[in-house]
Amino acid sequence: MNKNSKIIVAVVVVIVLIIASAAAYDILSHKKTAVTPPPPPAPKPPSTIIVDAQTSPGDLDPGVASTTPDWGVIQQIYQTLVAYNGSSVTSYVGQLAYKWTHGPNYFNWTFYLRQNVTFSNGDPFNAYVEWYSIYRSMLMNQSESFILWQNFNDTSIGPSFLNSANFTSPTPSELAVMENTSLPIYVVNKYEIHFTVGSGYLGDSPYAYFLATMTTPVTAAVDPIYIDQHGGVVADQKNTWMVDHTMGTGFYVLQNWVPGSYIQLVKNPDYWAASLPASELNNALSPARSNVTIDFVAVAATAITNLESGTANILSFQFSPTAVSSLMSVKGITVQQLPAIYGSTQATWYVYMNTSAQYFSNEDVRAAIVHAINYTEIIQTAFGGYASEWVGPVPAGFPDYNPSNLSPYQYNLTLAKQEMSAAGYPNGLPGSFQFLYVQSTDLTSAADIIASNLKQIGINITLAGVSLTAYDGITYPGGNVSQYPLGLEYYSADYVSPDDYTQEIVVPGGSSWPPSDWNNATAYNLTYEAAATTNQTLALQLYANLTELMYYNYIDAWLAIPYTFAIYSSNLQGVVLNPMGSAAPNFVMYYNTEYLT
Repeated sequence: MNKNSKIIVAVVVVIVLIIASAAAYDILSHKKTAVTPPPPPAPKPPSTIIVDAQTSPGDLDPGVASTTPDWGVIQQIYQTLVAYNGSSVTSYVGQLAYKWTHGPNYFNWTFYLRQNVTFSNGDPFNAYVEWYSIYRSMLMNQSESFILWQNFNDTSIGPSFLNSANFTSPTPSELAVMENTSLPIYVVNKYEIHFTVGSGYLGDSPYAYFLATMTTPVTAAVDPIYIDQHGGVVADQKNTWMVDHTMGTGFYVLQNWVPGSYIQLVKNPDYWAASLPASELNNALSPARSNVTIDFVAVAATAITNLESGTANILSFQFSPTAVSSLMSVKGITVQQLPAIYGSTQATWYVYMNTSAQYFSNEDVRAAIVHAINYTEIIQTAFGGYASEWVGPVPAGFPDYNPSNLSPYQYNLTLAKQEMSAAGYPNGLPGSFQFLYVQSTDLTSAADIIASNLKQIGINITLAGVSLTAYDGITYPGGNVSQYPLGLEYYSADYVSPDDYTQEIVVPGGSSWPPSDWNNATAYNLTYEAAATTNQTLALQLYANLTELMYYNYIDAWLAIPYTFAIYSSNLQGVVLNPMGSAAPNFVMYYNTEYLT
């Protein structure tokens, strides 16, 4: 699973505010986004919601996009078969599909699609178009395609077919390809599409969170006619036209985008769902009530002033805890602390210990480290008090979190020294060890505290703060993480499922090799058994076993999960928050339900 790249340690606001570090990072792709002073904001048209944001999208192609700003805009323009039901992360509503069924073993899923759906240019949507959209994403093979590849493994459909077939009125030979039931994804008829999971890298098993994967942009419907007119599909490559041009079925269309300055989204005047009866509408279908302008503002103080004056209605920014506290007393501004799951989707922090490295393969040494860290001091100093401890690898608020209700590790210097003695090192470890972390004001503060803590038990570390780009190069497969036996690591969700975390933190060989390098067969099997089962009682037990195995072997020192806050104008109505609605930290699910009073 891809790690998210917004480093969290101060407080970030987006329609929602998150504890975050001082540098602006995009989520889901580990890309750092430079923030440059923008030109003056776009003029405000009537009935427009203004969002002041710090970072601009980089790619608006659903099959490619992998960052927070990308997803936040894409899900206003493009649509998927299903969507999260309001603020829920465990129930779903239909968007392009009006119903779906699954077989008794959850291997087979059939989606029944809405008729009379069109793209904003009038081109039709149907099951052939959805089939094209899924295979296009897999064929381009960009970073977020892992969401599909974990359940499907099919390279039989090449670009020649996608670039030549008629997906509005397919010929018999074209239908024969798309209706081939030996494919993991095939068309039943013009308005039915079938998915058979179990051929991807998760193995021959069902997947409990399959519907969650179907909410992500990589599954969104794209217009094959429009794409064919602008470069078509090339294997393993982006379509450069689709990076900054859009054609979706959604309730908004992209009117204007000046990178680094502003984005204007206007209500789709030909939105297909506008003709649906009210009884068929839901939060993911309703026509937009307001236009939206996202202004990219470089200075935090300017964004706060705009919110206070009413010239901005939502902030997508990073602020200090002090700034958040001060906003709580401002009349006309809503500040709402959100449940733990919102912080967990953004980023969870932990200290890794490389179990393959000298000394740190010793369980007693690892036990000493987890008890030598002053978690309370780090939360108060580095996170400004806006964070809480956790027990991993499943984060707080997620399904199957800490089923055994284990207590977070506690600072106990006496116990830590006893464990160093039990390890055979009563006077500490010889030498010094490099401690890896992404350099920022807040993370440096946390690293300083950890260095001071470990020195008390005779473990001397040399702080190695690096840029995010350098950090990626070290921690991804093939990097030189082995020279950093200790460090600060994090992960954040692509969608809400326990295995999105456990596959990344536990299993060697993920998109970023776990720096703990804990190659444990039992943990490996528990991870995939838990991901595969659709029996919730069994899943709970499997995650309990996995959590206990890591906890009592002291594989990682679970550090902190930031608090999150929704902060927006009090006269903004119709806000529907969802932790993964448009990718953390943009916790507004869709803008279509919002309006100003």
